[in-house]
Amino acid sequence: MTIHQAKGLEFPVVILADMERKNRGSFFDAVYHREFGPIMVPPKFGSEEPHHPAIEMHRYVEDREDDEESLRILYVALTRAADHLILSAGLPADPALDTERGVRSQWLRLVAERYDLGTGLPKGDPYFASLTREKTGAKAKKGAAEIAAERPKIPDICVHRKCPELTVVPRPDGKSARLRQWRELAETADTAPLPPLLGPVVARQVGPLSLSVSRIEDVDARSRDEKPPRRKKRAAAKTPDEVAEPFGEAATLIGSLVHRVIERLPHGTAMDAETIANGVQTVLKGQSSRDLESCDAAVLVGRVQALVESPLWDEMRSAPRCFREIEFLLGWPIGAAPAERTAVISGTLDCLLQTPDGHWKILDYKTGRLPDNDPAALRDHFAIQLVLYAEAVRAMVGRLPETIEIVALHDKLGRFPLVLWDEFRSLVHARIDAAIRRLATNPDLGSDAESPLTLGSTAAASPE
Repeated sequence: MTIHQAKGLEFPVVILADMERKNRGSFFDAVYHREFGPIMVPPKFGSEEPHHPAIEMHRYVEDREDDEESLRILYVALTRAADHLILSAGLPADPALDTERGVRSQWLRLVAERYDLGTGLPKGDPYFASLTREKTGAKAKKGAAEIAAERPKIPDICVHRKCPELTVVPRPDGKSARLRQWRELAETADTAPLPPLLGPVVARQVGPLSLSVSRIEDVDARSRDEKPPRRKKRAAAKTPDEVAEPFGEAATLIGSLVHRVIERLPHGTAMDAETIANGVQTVLKGQSSRDLESCDAAVLVGRVQALVESPLWDEMRSAPRCFREIEFLLGWPIGAAPAERTAVISGTLDCLLQTPDGHWKILDYKTGRLPDNDPAALRDHFAIQLVLYAEAVRAMVGRLPETIEIVALHDKLGRFPLVLWDEFRSLVHARIDAAIRRLATNPDLGSDAESPLTLGSTAAASPE
């Protein structure tokens, strides 16, 4: 049986098959009921079917719940059809048996209550109730012709009893080849292009690019033919008590672990050597044996202790607001609508604090060797990172930070406050735009390259 209602618009089609099927009912060997407790089917002896009051009650309740859920499913299916509603059911061959008693399923019984399954016509006057309401309402003065013109048209109902004809697709004449003949057949066969489904799939970028701060820095460094300084060999210790400074992967690991230790330090209490050592040991427990071989706990303790014993730690503790390890997503270009963004840039701020006078300051930890310890050189070297951090803070608090301070975490703490003026930020914005355009045309650019910030572990490069 098919109910077809055309509105002249292209709306979804809902097909509801197997309308005549019955609910499966409840089948179980054991169940735990919230009111009856544990229930088990009694064993069967002889030909008598065992009966248990609790099981009968549970089946009755479960069948009623299944019927209610079935009605909800039918309601959702019938109300979602906007253009075509197709109801499919297996009806008896004799139309005389198409009565409410002749159908078995709950769904088909509901349809049989309102439609004649043999002819598809509605039972009774479908407009009687609505006509009565209209005559007693505000439209009582309208004539019968006007009321009839405003009524919705009865859907065209078609009953299909003839099974569709079987469509036979002729198979092409051919014989299967033996496995040992495949090589010969492949070599002598004519070449032809591969089917579309067997061809290469070309990935296409949909929406803005998802980029990290470190990847943008790497593409920018390539376009400017700049190579970040690399440490080639380990510097020898000058005294037996002095620990050699790590390099390469060990330096990156040290930077990552230092960030983790600082993140876990209690904010409102004073630090002592034992608390720092316990924090370092907690972080090292999650590392592999290979990492532990290349990482000296004394290096971690010394660098964290240098921060805790400095005035900067007191400044962080006394700040009205101090946030550590803030992950952010920054839409680019700045201020563009979501549909107009070319990239979404991800990164992490090491520390963002608010000074007592209400100004915001970014603290960015560096654990590697810095270029010449010169503020101007630091600003130029980390320009993209610092500008993106500043824009992320403006998106968070509504204004740019007044200061960005690079903190060199070594045995002795180094602090380098930097200020980004408008002209400098505009130039860096242009470099970021150029790097994103290069990545849009070549998505694989810079994906396998080493981050240009391996000389110092930074949060934006996600050292963890």
